[in-house]
Amino acid sequence: MPRQSDLRYSLQPLVGDAAFEVVSFTLDEALSTPFKLNLELVSADADVDFAQLLDQPVLFTIWDGPRPVRYVHGLVSSFSQGDSGFSRT
Repeated sequence: MPRQSDLRYSLQPLVGDAAFEVVSFTLDEALSTPFKLNLELVSADADVDFAQLLDQPVLFTIWDGPRPVRYVHGLVSSFSQGDSGFSRT
């Protein structure tokens, strides 16, 4: 069984070339209902084109070391930019 310290997370937009690191996430799932994934992300690119990401497919992956253990495919339904600092936005 993986320890939490062995887990890491990634988000890969399937359109465009934006790169993000996952800070935190919540995933709400239930039978016969759509899932909802909320992500807090950071990017070294302060000029990310959020409009280009809306309604586009992304892949969220949970990793145990080098091995992917869960994939979540979805569409970006909303995006907001928080504070910038420490070379991150």
